[in-house]
Amino acid sequence: MTWFDREAALCEFHDTRLGERIRMLLKQIGGDIGQSIPMVCQDWANTKAAYRFFLQ
Repeated sequence: MTWFDREAALCEFHDTRLGERIRMLLKQIGGDIGQSIPMVCQDWANTKAAYRFFLQ
């Protein structure tokens, strides 16, 4: 089990898809520590989705 799996397991969401989304975001961001969200997400659709997720 990786660190982002452990961290995501601590999160509780009403929708299981949000749990998968946080796991994916942690993996992306953790893989490029110090980079901005747009650089980590690599395209506008993923960047927009990440910002939308964090603003909920």
